[in-house]
Amino acid sequence: IKVNSSRAMKAHIIYANFLKPDGNGLNIGGIETYIMNLSDVLYEMGFAVNIYQRGDVDFEKKYGNYGVIGVVNKNIHTFKYDIFNACAQRCNKTEDLIIFASEEFIIKKDGYNTIGIQHGISWDIPNISKNNYLKTYLNKAFRAWVRISRVNKVKTMVCVDYNFINWYRALTAYPKTQLVAIPNFTNIPDVVDIERNHFEYIEIIFARRFQPYRGTRIFASAVERILSEFSNVRVTFAGEGPDEQYLRNIFKDNSRVTLMKYESAESLAIHSTKHIAVVPTVGSEGTSLSLLEAMAAGCAVVATNVGGMTNIILDHYNGLLINADEDSIYYALKELISNEAIRKTIAEKGRETVIAGFSLERWKNSWKRVVNKSMK
Repeated sequence: IKVNSSRAMKAHIIYANFLKPDGNGLNIGGIETYIMNLSDVLYEMGFAVNIYQRGDVDFEKKYGNYGVIGVVNKNIHTFKYDIFNACAQRCNKTEDLIIFASEEFIIKKDGYNTIGIQHGISWDIPNISKNNYLKTYLNKAFRAWVRISRVNKVKTMVCVDYNFINWYRALTAYPKTQLVAIPNFTNIPDVVDIERNHFEYIEIIFARRFQPYRGTRIFASAVERILSEFSNVRVTFAGEGPDEQYLRNIFKDNSRVTLMKYESAESLAIHSTKHIAVVPTVGSEGTSLSLLEAMAAGCAVVATNVGGMTNIILDHYNGLLINADEDSIYYALKELISNEAIRKTIAEKGRETVIAGFSLERWKNSWKRVVNKSMK
């Protein structure tokens, strides 16, 4: 495969599934989108970019301006080493850049220019079972040790929020790796539709994957209370996932609740027709793309005080920051529904926040600084 072969600098990105395992078609997901945007940045900087991944067969493909190399996964225990070996065969050890696109693929290799990416703490979801407390505690301690050891295997770790950095500092006596925060970004529409100000109903949206840890169930319970109290409210669940039937069963007889699916490219347009967006995550959250898109589209947002969302929201300034429980969601929604002035002010400040701090251009510039420093 000859992709950007004339370019002297080369960047190698390692991940599980950028394309589908047969090499045909792109996987849809947050990290895949992240890799595409990062590849664009590297290409702008003059790098030839190759992406390495799991494959049902060995393959070499061209995707846009990039090469994609699939490596057969014969043994789950050696998989990440097999991928790295395929990368090493194409890599100039001293001159090229290797990026582990997710922390679980990091391995220790001395002498390479390496950057890891940490996409947010995923082990903070509450344990529903109260049994085996000691076992759960020891398991979390072991997993913490594993993650710290991974961080120490790269020269630089890019983190999407400060939550992980503070966690790492709290547990590590002598940090060995430079941790750099580059929060996630959103595209920002030039004009926000103001027609929503004249809608008959106050429109509320939940635009996440339908998973309990994403808050579907506590949000649904709060929504039931809101709909019984306010006749001028409508709610949209936008997404898909294992809780879809659960939601359909609860709201099957309610004409003011809609369930829909959408493509990621449609997110800003869908949010621009809503007044309030809720991101009620229970755990496992970085600087949430759903939250940033809602703010960019001019929604007043309600977010739980989980993960990287605490790096985005100042309570009652650019959003409402709440605990992850039904009552907190209910009272936050009630406040925004009942007070139009607060709702509009929070929406305006939210949009100002993402323009100033979470734009694509700012994200690109931050990555360019990290790459330039790593290559010195």
